[in-house]
Amino acid sequence: MSLNLLASDKESYEQHAQTCVKEWMKIKNRAIQSLQRIFETENGDGLQKVILAMVLHHDVGKLSRRWQQQITLQKEKAGFISKKINHSILGGVYTYHLVAENLNENLQIGKVAFEAILIHHSGLSISTPMHEDPEGMLFRDGLVKGERILWNDGADTLLEQLNGKYGFEHYPLDMISFSSVKTASDISKAWLWCGGIREKQHKVRICTSTLYHILKLCDLRAAWISRKDERDLRLIERLTLGVALEE
Repeated sequence: MSLNLLASDKESYEQHAQTCVKEWMKIKNRAIQSLQRIFETENGDGLQKVILAMVLHHDVGKLSRRWQQQITLQKEKAGFISKKINHSILGGVYTYHLVAENLNENLQIGKVAFEAILIHHSGLSISTPMHEDPEGMLFRDGLVKGERILWNDGADTLLEQLNGKYGFEHYPLDMISFSSVKTASDISKAWLWCGGIREKQHKVRICTSTLYHILKLCDLRAAWISRKDERDLRLIERLTLGVALEE
């Protein structure tokens, strides 16, 4: 696989994605029964596959040309770049469509994964610019040209290899367009609103919060593993779901 595509200035995209999956694998057997109760499903295998897709592909937006240009510049200058290029929107949209293609019977859980990815860098708020105007954010960040998402060279090949490794039928990146972002966003908004029924809204937000914390645990541990910072690893275990990782 290509190691030219980056997840951060210290970690390749491939390395980060696979380390995130390893962290999920550590906790899934202990977590799955509780997750099935929260999601009110007997299909544990399907639920695990959706979470695997979420953990594996939450950073797909980092494969955009603009994001790769910025992180490469940051790595070369070894400094902080103030403007942040959004990657959560495209990560959520890609995962939603991959679930629709591979696990359509679990599409409701796919919507939860979409939302968890959308907010994985902004906390648990469901009222952010990513919710209100995702299409505008893509334009402002230079991620689209007309209907076309501007992906970096080699991005689709890398994703195809990762999908194959983890048992997913590949969903090509060129299938993600400006219109598909809007469609997924509109579906998510309607689903989160639940027709204004408070009980359903509460259940949706509990599910979203659960997947958000799983994703944050895997994401942060993978990032800190790459930095070999044992102090930070112990901290994140205390602050999140680290108890589930104890032997």
